[in-house]
Amino acid sequence: MPSNRSRARALEALNQAALAIGRELDLDQTLQQIVDSARELVGARYAAVGVFNSDRELERFVFSGISQVEAGRIGHLPTGRGLLGVVLDEKGPLRVARISEHPLSVGFPPNHPPMTRFLGLPIAAGEQVLGNLYLTDKTDGTEFSESDAEFVGMLATHAGVAIQNARLYEEVGRLAIVDERSRIGMDLHDGVIQSIYAVGLNLETIHLLMDQDPAKAQELISQAIAGLNDAIRDIRNFILDLRPRRFQGDLAGGLAQLVREFQANALVPVEMRF
Repeated sequence: MPSNRSRARALEALNQAALAIGRELDLDQTLQQIVDSARELVGARYAAVGVFNSDRELERFVFSGISQVEAGRIGHLPTGRGLLGVVLDEKGPLRVARISEHPLSVGFPPNHPPMTRFLGLPIAAGEQVLGNLYLTDKTDGTEFSESDAEFVGMLATHAGVAIQNARLYEEVGRLAIVDERSRIGMDLHDGVIQSIYAVGLNLETIHLLMDQDPAKAQELISQAIAGLNDAIRDIRNFILDLRPRRFQGDLAGGLAQLVREFQANALVPVEMRF
């Protein structure tokens, strides 16, 4: 049973981890924050989180405590069999003192680091199970305790909300891109494409007038150049509009970046005073 002081420290660490997870909207970064926080929270050597789709197929898998080189030697990702499949079906935490002795354990693939003790929990949002969070082997060599399971369970609850938020953010981004593509397609059709088509007609006329009326041909060449410059300007504006940015806390730096991009694409001198 942990002391009141150690429990208070753990709750404070849990609160800080939950705040850090809640601030992130990118799903991969959210998952990395979850596993790093979980491993630090209970002093585990390894932690991993898997996110599954409705067919229980692994969509994303993020780990902590194993280097990318080690992960590359292992090869394929877990498929949700063995203890990981049990965790998906469990309502509460699963604690195992020796992984190899559990009747549903399927062992480890070649080059996998040895792991003995196991703590796993499902990540859910309401009634929907989104994935699993599991840790192995505490750094002090002890088994995972009920208190460890309690704290990681609290973190898993926050993780479920954070994963849903990150998924919604991704979906909103995809919908925004679809809407923007539709809008740009209409604008291109109504504006830029018609302008380029008009330039093409001018060039055909110039080809016919080069010998008969050189002065008129020169006038039309000037119009064609102006028309192409207008089309280039419009296309630059479309490209600029396609790249919305999220400021990362530095408003002055973000605005300066937007000004530099605007000057590069629009060829308009801009002075910024902040």
